[in-house]
Amino acid sequence: MNNDLKPLFRKLDNSFKLVSESEDLNDLKDLYTQFELVRDEIIEWIEKRYSSDDDIYNQHINEMSRVEGQIFQKYGGVPIFDETLSDEELENLFEDYSAYFQRYGCLDYTDIISWDSRNVLIEDEIGTMEIVMRPDLLMK
Repeated sequence: MNNDLKPLFRKLDNSFKLVSESEDLNDLKDLYTQFELVRDEIIEWIEKRYSSDDDIYNQHINEMSRVEGQIFQKYGGVPIFDETLSDEELENLFEDYSAYFQRYGCLDYTDIISWDSRNVLIEDEIGTMEIVMRPDLLMK
């Protein structure tokens, strides 16, 4: 691995550590945005130095994916603030209210980053994050 990438990977790790310590969706939204900016910084660093058809480019992108996976595993992923709603139930909620989610640019269940007892944090296809009320509660 290029030694210049090591500080960027440490920065990514520190950034995700803060994400994992979030206490609510608002905090998570801000910290996850910062994490994404660090991630973009690493990709930009790689793209400035190497062509996408270069083997070194691919090695660095693969290394970043590996490091990211380790970071997610190390900190237990993105926090969820409502343990009563399982991942499977949230997926069913997305399917039941897909038009509602799509109105906010959430085109796939995997665009839901986290949730609490009242809201969901979603990221649309262009990377904009928004907290919206859970449709199951809105429709009650």
